[in-house]
Amino acid sequence: MRDNDLAQLWDNDLTQSWNGELIQLNGNRLIQLHSSYQNNNKQINCLNFITWVTLLYCTFFLQTFLNYILMQKKRRIKMRCLNHDFIKGRIFHIYNHAVDNCMLFYNEEDYDYFLSIFEKKLDKIPASVFAYCLMPNHYHFLIRQESNKEIFKLFNYAYISYARYFNNRYNRKGHIFRSPLQHIKVNSKIYMIQLCKYIHMNPVYADLVEKPEDWIYSNYLEWIKKRKSLLFEEDFRQKHFPDPQKYIEFVNSIRFLVPYFIESNL
Repeated sequence: MRDNDLAQLWDNDLTQSWNGELIQLNGNRLIQLHSSYQNNNKQINCLNFITWVTLLYCTFFLQTFLNYILMQKKRRIKMRCLNHDFIKGRIFHIYNHAVDNCMLFYNEEDYDYFLSIFEKKLDKIPASVFAYCLMPNHYHFLIRQESNKEIFKLFNYAYISYARYFNNRYNRKGHIFRSPLQHIKVNSKIYMIQLCKYIHMNPVYADLVEKPEDWIYSNYLEWIKKRKSLLFEEDFRQKHFPDPQKYIEFVNSIRFLVPYFIESNL
């Protein structure tokens, strides 16, 4: 055999051997890719399972949270104070809402009339008003009883007078509030301060104004020393916020509102 033939045979053997190794390498690579694909599928399935469990847990938590809110609403009447709770020096959050989808105050004259009769009734049943806000369909008062006369009677007197005025003015009959007067004892200073903010920020949360000072049917202007009235206990403000600017900063700060879970529909 000639040298050229031997060289050709040698080249063919090398080529076959090299191709065989390539085939083996490609085969191993395919096996690795398949194994990686299976592992990825397992990871994806694991992630899907974790995501599903997380969503299930979040759904359960949300449902529990909503049930809690609903329970608080159902307990609203039960949370009302009893007659023996109304003693001198005790502080209450008192509020109520218009019946159905009606309004309590349609214009400036309505607001002014309610506030005027409320001020007059203070002569019969002394009380200190820390914070208040009249909204179109409800109101809030943070108030302290200053005598042995139950403070809820102050609101009852004002309610009777205003209901008579309201029904005559708008040619209607019947109740103007959807429930009996709502009242909660306030025993915590932190809760009390948060209530002041909650009450004064009501018009902002309802998109009636951009800033609380733009809503004149509250005593926020008294808090920041831009107005004076009988419906404000200045000593209370002086004790907790001697500098009105500090109260402005507090009211405009982002903080959790304690009363929200109790009166989220007011």
